Amino acid sequence: MTEPQVVRYKTSKGVDWEILCKPGAAQKFRDKKLGFGNVMMADEIFVGHYQKGERAKPADIAAEFPGGLEKALEHIVLNGSIALSQKERDEKVKAKTAEIVNFIHKYYVDPKTNGPHPVTRIENALTTLKIHPDPDIPADRQVQDIVKKMPGVLALRKCEMEATLSIPTQFAGSAAGVIRKFATVNRERYTDTAAVIEVSFVPGEYDALVAELTKITKGDFQIDVVSQDHGAGGSSAAAAAATAKGGKGGKGGKGMKPGAHPSKHPKK
Repeated sequence: MTEPQVVRYKTSKGVDWEILCKPGAAQKFRDKKLGFGNVMMADEIFVGHYQKGERAKPADIAAEFPGGLEKALEHIVLNGSIALSQKERDEKVKAKTAEIVNFIHKYYVDPKTNGPHPVTRIENALTTLKIHPDPDIPADRQVQDIVKKMPGVLALRKCEMEATLSIPTQFAGSAAGVIRKFATVNRERYTDTAAVIEVSFVPGEYDALVAELTKITKGDFQIDVVSQDHGAGGSSAAAAAATAKGGKGGKGGKGMKPGAHPSKHPKK
């Protein structure tokens, strides 16, 4: 027999109620992927643990939910605490761990190389430290505590890059959305031929920014990395090389790979 998924709810009087749903159905209903008619395994409300078999009295249900039993069940499904199976919890922890690893990869660099640590290295550090992420707490909040435990296991430094973009006027409108997606615009000015935009962004967004701008402009744009917070590098080894050149990279030819020359994509 399929085990039910329990949803727990504390009434306004502090009484614990439980209802029984089909596995995974409660969350699907919350996500509007399933109709309520396919959610319940039993149209009953139990007082305390359902296995004790004590059912809530109709008068108590009516006092808590004047709309009747079905409205009561629907409210509990939407607002109660869903008891996850071990498999579901493991999947949520795995997803949250991946989110944390990606956050560290994007926002932090290795002080020795001024480039991001490989994802595998970050994963191994979490394993070494026996970090067990809470699936219900946002990744950025957990990272703050995790980073404090990293010294001696993985050297990290949070950083931000600054750059000046020069986009030909005909592409400026299309490029604006992309730029704001991956970077913060600090200042912008316009000439007769181009939009000159000063931006700041985290190293992990560099390659994506360049790739998207390359698609829109067909490579007809320029990006000069003018400074990097705490000397941190970009999201590729080439970005670190640009730092060594004082933020001025070499010119690349037409059809170059995005990120190949982090500090400059020459105009045609």
